[in-house]
Formats: sequence, structure tokens, C-alpha cells
Amino acid sequence: MTELSKEERLKRARNKMRLMRRQIDDAKQKQLKLKNLVRVYVSQRQDVSVAVIKGWLDQ
Repeated sequence: MTELSKEERLKRARNKMRLMRRQIDDAKQKQLKLKNLVRVYVSQRQDVSVAVIKGWLDQ
């Protein structure tokens, strides 16, 4: 394996950090979308939501 220059190692580290941040941001966006979908569903189907919550509490 060839030895990488300091600049090349720093460049790779920066790219890796960018990729990790992007993955975290994507995961957060998916979580927010899911929360919004649940919020809309609960607002439209309150009777079902109450039944589900009662079921959880009774366990």
C-alpha cells in the first residue's frame, strides 16, 4: 500500500465526515416525515388512536 500524503488523508477524512453527516441528516428527515404522517393519521382517526393507546396502557 502506498503512503498517502497528509493532504490526501485530510481530504479523505473530510469526505468521510461529510458522508456521515449526510447519512445522519437523511435519517432525521425520514424520522420527521414518519412523525408527521403519524400526526396526520392521529388527527384524522382519533377513535383508532384512542383504542391503540388504551391497548398499550392495558398491557
